[in-house]
Amino acid sequence: METDKPEFSGSFTERWIKHLRLPLKTDKPNQWSFLERLERGRSLVLVVSHGGTKSWRALWYEAGKPKSAKLGTYPDMGIADSRKAASKFKPEQHTASKEAGTFKEVAEDFVKRHVDKKGLRSKHEIERQLKVYLNPKWKDKALFDITRKDVNKLLDDIEDNHGKRQADVVLATISKMFSWYEARDDNYRSPVVRGMKRGEYKPRERWLSDDEIKLVWAACDHEDLYKPYGAMIKLMLLTGQRRGKLSTMRWADFGHNSGVWTIPHEEREKGAPPSLTLPKLAREILATIGKQGENPYVFAGRGKKAFNAFSQRKAELDKLLPDDMPHWTHHDLRRTARKLMTRRHVETEIAERALGHSIKGIQAVYDDPREYGRRVDQALEAVASEVELIIHGDDDGKIRRIGGL
Repeated sequence: METDKPEFSGSFTERWIKHLRLPLKTDKPNQWSFLERLERGRSLVLVVSHGGTKSWRALWYEAGKPKSAKLGTYPDMGIADSRKAASKFKPEQHTASKEAGTFKEVAEDFVKRHVDKKGLRSKHEIERQLKVYLNPKWKDKALFDITRKDVNKLLDDIEDNHGKRQADVVLATISKMFSWYEARDDNYRSPVVRGMKRGEYKPRERWLSDDEIKLVWAACDHEDLYKPYGAMIKLMLLTGQRRGKLSTMRWADFGHNSGVWTIPHEEREKGAPPSLTLPKLAREILATIGKQGENPYVFAGRGKKAFNAFSQRKAELDKLLPDDMPHWTHHDLRRTARKLMTRRHVETEIAERALGHSIKGIQAVYDDPREYGRRVDQALEAVASEVELIIHGDDDGKIRRIGGL
């Protein structure tokens, strides 16, 4: 049986490769390498296995010792492309790629050295994206091997299954991570470029009508809905505060006698009032929630964590609402609270402070937000009064409408 390695002229041709017989599995070695010299210290190598795989590799020398790296597979990569790739191959970049490691390894380093170090409030969302979208596709892929084509394919998949908005949110995380690593490595270039975004977005203008407020309020009292979540929905509407801020409300931050909610402020977070005196209706809702063991949060999650099962509970709430009710989000309750303030003629400046919007310009420099405390509290009282009118009506004249502030 013939097992000798075929002769090679030193220059690859399509005819020679196509008619090249394969080594036998029992041969030693059971794969053959053929070398075409391109320039001093640089060669193109074709590796042929007994299984029929033909792989291209670039060959170079470091300190007199041969080193090689895979370029591609024949026939997906033809002879001309493999020569070009071998000629342009940069050993230092290959070494940097090995040192960088896999995408998962770089992502973990990014979270540790950038996200944690900067105290980014988006850490939970970044880790969610890594778990759901990125690691399943790229965790074992070398960072340097992730191409522009790979990024676009990933974004296409996310856009098709989760929408343009989610694709662009993931793109922002990828771009930030790759730019962070690019600043740390002379040999790395991020594959993210301008023009990869999937859409442009207009600010949402959705808020709940009076009829929708009544429907949502009634659903929050349904026995099939997790009670603390229903209470949180009501407080989102009554206070206009962000979901994340309410979900991390601690019993220690709330004065049961005074009704004052002292709102902790963290570095790098969006604006928030330093404290709010909750209206009577809000305090009554809080009184229905009992403290769960050693959990410090009003809206408790598992163990000693804050509630975070928003998607699950929102889906359960939506099932209790009419099928023809237009889609709404938690943040739409914040807009609804703002609309109710406008209905009660609350001054724009006070309404913005009540919602915790950042104040710009000279006012942000010289105004003391504590001076607006009482007027902000009155704005929340106005919202609560309006909600009670919507929920119960005013047939008996017992609900007092608070005038403009």
